[in-house]
Amino acid sequence: MDNEPLFSLVEDVINVLYVAALSLNNEYQRVARHRKANKVLGRLICELYILNSNLSEFHTNGRALSKHLQGLAQCLLQLCAWRHHKPDRISSLKDVVEQGNQKAVKYALISFVDASSDAQAALFAKLEGSLNFAASDASAREEVKLHDSLLQESKFSSSNEYASHVHDTLYNVLWKHLRCRCGPSPWAHRGGLRLTKDAYIESGMVHFETVFSAAQDPCPMTWRAFRFEVPSRTSRAIRIDVGDGGPQYGLTTSDGSRPISAICDVYAYEENNGPVAYRLKADGGSLAVLPDTYVSDQEVAQRPCKNLSELCQSMELSSIDKVTLICILAESALRYYDSSLVKMRSIVERIHFLPEGTDSSESLFRPIRPYITIDRDTFESEQEKEFLDGFGLPHRFPKILALGVVMVQICEGSFDQTNLSYEGRTITNYLLQAKRLLRSEHWPTLDFVNGQVRQAIRKAIQACFDRSLSDYAQGRESTQLRKDFVRENIVLPLRTIAPHLNFVCKGDTAELLPTLPTSTTEHEVNRSNITAQQPFMDDIQLPSSGENKAKQRMHHVVGSHNDGSQNNVAQNDGSYNRQYHAQVMVFGNRHE
Repeated sequence: MDNEPLFSLVEDVINVLYVAALSLNNEYQRVARHRKANKVLGRLICELYILNSNLSEFHTNGRALSKHLQGLAQCLLQLCAWRHHKPDRISSLKDVVEQGNQKAVKYALISFVDASSDAQAALFAKLEGSLNFAASDASAREEVKLHDSLLQESKFSSSNEYASHVHDTLYNVLWKHLRCRCGPSPWAHRGGLRLTKDAYIESGMVHFETVFSAAQDPCPMTWRAFRFEVPSRTSRAIRIDVGDGGPQYGLTTSDGSRPISAICDVYAYEENNGPVAYRLKADGGSLAVLPDTYVSDQEVAQRPCKNLSELCQSMELSSIDKVTLICILAESALRYYDSSLVKMRSIVERIHFLPEGTDSSESLFRPIRPYITIDRDTFESEQEKEFLDGFGLPHRFPKILALGVVMVQICEGSFDQTNLSYEGRTITNYLLQAKRLLRSEHWPTLDFVNGQVRQAIRKAIQACFDRSLSDYAQGRESTQLRKDFVRENIVLPLRTIAPHLNFVCKGDTAELLPTLPTSTTEHEVNRSNITAQQPFMDDIQLPSSGENKAKQRMHHVVGSHNDGSQNNVAQNDGSYNRQYHAQVMVFGNRHE
């Protein structure tokens, strides 16, 4: 068997398929009926891990490569059979897999994409593109039958046929430039890239329209439209070489375009947070923003959110959800006192959460993505009407006492007010509730976090009710005193428990829950260290002492959901004497 085409195919799709498998695994863990699919995904992730770890050996050992690719294809086909409603197609694919050749693996991947593309459009669009690169001739493309708008053959005449590097440039360059370098949080400005319209050729450039999300999961409030230009022909091979340095602010090229090292760099130059479209030029390994291309894009629509009360009525927060939400809100309070928004006087304060999915009526809402907004009689600017990211941008949460009450209600899981308004007399109605909780030694809703975590939360909540806060007068000096108080007595105790909130590490990017960095520089250093120290697939530990006992008790406690990780597969591969573990954790797992 000729190994080179097969090896090239594996190299093209291995990383993005791994990301797609993790995405599906995270999605399926939320629903009990997907447990069988999770087991198959566990085997799939392990096969991907072996392939990725031994690519250099597989390059010369075609037999071993074929063996693991057959296992990979079988996993993909099982997923397709479970998710796709075309049993005749699956049956024919099984016959092909037995041949153990390149076509078998390619068809299995194609079927996997076709059957699962509705799960994460951005991830699978890239996977589709990778498979299309491997289809070197027109007949192979016809067999693939993928619905990627980039392969609308009618858009390209034979005289203007684009070179094979065009798709490589589009996907590989963008994949590198999706890595966030702005550092407001570990999960901001990542992951979301999807195609929106057909490609076309003009003046020797291939134009693609895509949409980019500034968050790990596609977020309806943060989509931005990008229009990319890629040269249709080139005389040199494309090599992707993006350095690890920071954004190159202020640089311009000869044609007036502004080079960027990451897509999130474009946010640093613009003040408008609304829906916009940018025109970018991808050439080789570089990416640049073309001049005078910042325009309004009304196609990027905003959708409704849920406030904290509505969120908790629809689903119960797990213990780790509550701890993380408290940490985020405390950090946000400190950011508020560090921002120009501190001069604003709010009328009503509300906490909102953004949906994950594309359909707001069926979306899942996650407590680790809080947005805080205010209602005012008048707004000084259009920007004040926007929902601001509760961790990535300073938001409006000016009252420390109200912060304490919200923390208490998060711990108890009881929210009986509509808008979380704490103006005037309304806040006194919740003080007794807070005092009762603080006097109690047993917080039942935080049973599955260790004692250090509970004590840090108790200390932070007690600080919010400190009587000395009422002695602070109004004015600039008072603002600085409150800022220092929030940092020393609320935020710092909660930062000590940040190591207990690790998410999952994969590949070049570490998905971590907020580690609450003290500065952007420190955050970048910490994230680099974490990525360097943790392997391609890391073991995730429960953030609690006596975790084995806690695991056994989790499923028997009323109103509690799985806070831990799911162990998918742990096997030993004798061929390479490698013990590999595939543990994938969904933060705040729940069955809905």
